[in-house]
Amino acid sequence: MKQAVNLLLFGPSGTGKTPLATGVAYALLEQGIRVKYVSAVNLVQQLQVARNELPLPEALTRLDRYAVLILDDIGDVRQSEQEAHVLFELIAHRYETGSLVAKASGKKPPWQGGITPEKICHPTEQGNCRQPDRIVDAEYPAHPNQVWAGDITYLRTQAGWMYLAIVMDLHSRKMIGWAMDKRMTTALVERAMQMTITLRNPGKGLIFHSDRGSQYTSKR
Repeated sequence: MKQAVNLLLFGPSGTGKTPLATGVAYALLEQGIRVKYVSAVNLVQQLQVARNELPLPEALTRLDRYAVLILDDIGDVRQSEQEAHVLFELIAHRYETGSLVAKASGKKPPWQGGITPEKICHPTEQGNCRQPDRIVDAEYPAHPNQVWAGDITYLRTQAGWMYLAIVMDLHSRKMIGWAMDKRMTTALVERAMQMTITLRNPGKGLIFHSDRGSQYTSKR
């Protein structure tokens, strides 16, 4: 609990995910640790209402009273762009404030991929890249808005596959910007960056690190 470790339980129906999650909840409660076990669909709907009627951060802060938040059937969330934003704001918020347990049915988790910085290259550079990997060699940034990393992954939702572009601040390891779309385009990456820049307003000297996918190397 002190490290705010997260846990993902996934697999076919009937393999014991619910008893395992319930057992974890009871064991934590017996130790005096506050736990909230809630349907992911219901919680996202509640947060969506909060997002429309009052500041969402206030609603997310109310969940901080629980050291562990267990989301039941996270794969059942119908992820429109608005609901996806709420869901990932919740995940980003819990990243540093408490542990999150997510349960999903299926042979694979409802999302795959992640942040996998590899190289640093100029966006217009093509062919072999031989730039030094300053991200790996350097220590973690001492302050926010010094080094950001970006990547694209995909999510399986009831509405079909959706692509998610995110931006992470390597100082806090927190997702600070994102965008979703049914297509993996340069515009998807641009929207994630525009959101992040608007929210953070970084100064000069910021380093942005990504892989060399066409969405990031586009001259657009």
